[in-house]
Amino acid sequence: MISFFNEWLFFSFSDKLKFSIKVSLSLMLSYMIPMAMGWAQPSTAAITVMLIATSGVVGESVMKGLIRIVGTIIGAIIGMGLIALFPQERMSYLLVVSIVVPLILYLYHAYQGDSTVFMLSALMILMVFKGGEVDDIFLYGVDRTYMTLFGIIIYTIIGIFLWPVKVEDSTMEDAKTLSAFNLEFFNKTVLDKGSDDALLVQMKTALSALNTSYVKAGSGSVEMNINSKKWDDIMRKYQRLTATLESIDAHVYEKSSLEYQRYIAEYAKHLQSISELFNAVSDAWIEPTTQYIEKPKKLEYRISSMTNIGHLERSNVIAHAQNLNQLQDELYALLESVNALYTEVPLENNTRTTPTFVFLDPEYIKGTAQTFLIFWFSTALWIYLNPPGGFMLVTLATVLSVLTSFSPLKPSMLIKIFTIGFIFALLMYVFVLPNLVYAWQLALFLFTYTFIAFHLLNPKISVFFLLGLFTLGIGNTMHYHFDIFLITLLVFYLFLFILMLFYYIPFSTKPEHLVLLMKKRAFKHISALLSSEKRAEDYHQFHLERSVSKLQLWALKVDGRYFKKSSVQELADFSAALLLLSSKIKLFNRHNAHFKKSVLYLKIRELSEGKLFEKLGETFLEDKSVLERETTFNEIRAQIHNIESTLEKLKAGINIESISHEDIGDFYINIDLRHSLWMALEKTNRLMNTIDFEDLKMSRL
Repeated sequence: MISFFNEWLFFSFSDKLKFSIKVSLSLMLSYMIPMAMGWAQPSTAAITVMLIATSGVVGESVMKGLIRIVGTIIGAIIGMGLIALFPQERMSYLLVVSIVVPLILYLYHAYQGDSTVFMLSALMILMVFKGGEVDDIFLYGVDRTYMTLFGIIIYTIIGIFLWPVKVEDSTMEDAKTLSAFNLEFFNKTVLDKGSDDALLVQMKTALSALNTSYVKAGSGSVEMNINSKKWDDIMRKYQRLTATLESIDAHVYEKSSLEYQRYIAEYAKHLQSISELFNAVSDAWIEPTTQYIEKPKKLEYRISSMTNIGHLERSNVIAHAQNLNQLQDELYALLESVNALYTEVPLENNTRTTPTFVFLDPEYIKGTAQTFLIFWFSTALWIYLNPPGGFMLVTLATVLSVLTSFSPLKPSMLIKIFTIGFIFALLMYVFVLPNLVYAWQLALFLFTYTFIAFHLLNPKISVFFLLGLFTLGIGNTMHYHFDIFLITLLVFYLFLFILMLFYYIPFSTKPEHLVLLMKKRAFKHISALLSSEKRAEDYHQFHLERSVSKLQLWALKVDGRYFKKSSVQELADFSAALLLLSSKIKLFNRHNAHFKKSVLYLKIRELSEGKLFEKLGETFLEDKSVLERETTFNEIRAQIHNIESTLEKLKAGINIESISHEDIGDFYINIDLRHSLWMALEKTNRLMNTIDFEDLKMSRL
C-alpha cells in the first residue's frame, strides 16, 4: 500500500516527515493500546517512545529493539535488586543509585553509537523506585518495566514496517560522499596545484561522518555485523587514504611553480591512473558490482634532472612522488576491499579504526559529576520539600541531564520551549480534551500533538515541547481539576530549573568559557606532541583532535552581541587552522617515528638547534605573552630564511655515496614535512593574534 501511494502521488514524503509520522504513530499506539486493554501506567510506554525518539534515528531494526529490551531488563533487575538489598534503608539505597546511575549515563556519553539503551537502563533503575514506599513495590516495578518494554516494541515494529530504512545505506552514502571529496581534493591539490583548507576540512568532516554512521550501523544492523571484518578493513583504508591526501597537501604549496613532469617519469600517465582508481572506487559504491582495474606502476623521479633546483624544491618533488605512490597503493587496496563486500572473500584483520567507547574525555567526566550533583540536589528537594510528583522530579532531572551537560541545548531555551508547550497544552486542556468522546478522536489528538512537536522542532528540543502532553493526565477516566494540572506543571518546571542551575555550576558551559578552555587544552596537547620526549603520543593526538572539534562547535555558539572585539568568523577560522595544524603534527610525528632509523636523522636534528618545534609549542601555552611568542617566531623565521645555505653546509659534510636513495628520499620528505608544519604554526599564530581572547573572559552578568 505504501509503495502504491509513493508511486502514484504527485509528491514524496521527506525523511523528516516520515520520521515525524513514525514517532507520532508509535506514541499514539503506545498510549491507546494499554488504555484499551485496561493496563496501568500507559504514559510510561509513551514516555519511552519519546526518549528513544530524542536520538533522531530514522532507521530501526530488530537488533536495536532487542538491545534496548535487554538494556531495559538489566536496568529493571538492577533497580529492583537494589530495592531488595535496601528495603528499609532509603539513604543507603539512594547512595548506591547515585553512583550506579551516573556511571551508566557516563557510558551514554562515551558510547559513539545509539546510546538510548544506556538512557533506558538508567531510566528503569529510577522508575522502579516507588518513592520510598514498600507496598506492592515489586508489582509496581514489574508494571513499569512491562510498559517500558511495550513502548520499545511498538517503536521498533513501526520502524521496521513503516518506511523501513536500512542503517547500512547511510554508511554507504557517507562512503560515496567521502570518495567524492577525496577525488575533488586530489584534483584541486595535484591537478590544479593549489591548496584548499576549506575542502580539507570538508573531507575530514566527511570521514568523521562515515566513522559515526559506521559505529551506529554496527550496533543496529545484522548484515553490517555479518560483514564487520570487511567494513573494519574499509574504514581502516579510508583513514589511511585521507591521511595520505593530507600528506600530499602538506607539500603542494599554493601557486607552486614546480613542473613535476620534468622531474617525475611519465607523470601525466600516472595521474590519469590515479584518477581512474578514484573513479573505480566511486563506481563500486554506486553500482553494487565488483570493479576491476589493473594495478598501476610505481612513480620514479629523475635524480639527474633535479641537480639545478633548490633543496626545498627537491624535497617537494621527492615527497610528492612518494606520496603519489602511496596513494596509488592505498586506492588499489581500498578498491579490493570494496569489491570484497560483494564477494565471499574472507578478511582476517578485524582491527576497528573507530573506538566504540571514548573514555577519559574531560567533558564526559564532568558531565557525569554534574549528573551526580543534580541527583542529590533534586533528591534533597524531594525529601525536605516533598514537592508534587514525588520521586518523578528526581527521575526527570537526572535522566534528562544528559541532554544539557556540555551540550548546545541551553536549559533557559528549553524552559522557553516548555512554556510554549505548556500554553499549547493549556489550550488543549480547556478547549479540546473535554470535547473528545470517542477513542479515535483521542488517538487523532495524540498523533497530531506528537507530530507538531517532532516535525516543527529538533528531536532533542521537541521532547520539552511534548512534555506538555504529559501534564494533561490522559487516562480512561479523566478528572478535570485545574489545580492538579498546575501542580503537575510545577514538577516539570522544577526539574527544568534544576537543569538550568547546574548548567552554570560547578562547571560553566557558556560557549565563550568553553572556547577558552578548549584552546588551552589544545595547545597543551600540541606542546606535548612537539616535545622531544613524546610521551603518550597517541593519547595527546587523539584528544587534540577532539579538543579542536569541540572548539569548532563552541566557537559558532559564541554570542557576538556581547563580544565585539572578536567575531564568530575569526574564531571559526582559528579553530579550522588548529584542525589543520593537528593534521600536520600527526603526519610529521608519524614520519619521524619511521625516519629515526635513518643515519640522516641526527643530521636533520642539527637543523633544529635548540629544539625549535618544542619552543614553538611552548610559546602557545597560557603563560606566554604575545611578545614572547613573536620573539620565538622571529628567531625561527630567520633560520627558515637561510635554510638553503644550511642544507648546502649539511650536504658538504655528508658522504652521499654511502647513503641509500631511500634514506635520501626520507630525508627530503622530512624536510618538507617540517616546512609544512612550520607554515601551519605560522598561520595559527597569525590568526590567533587577530583575536582578543581577553574579551571572551568578560562576564555577561
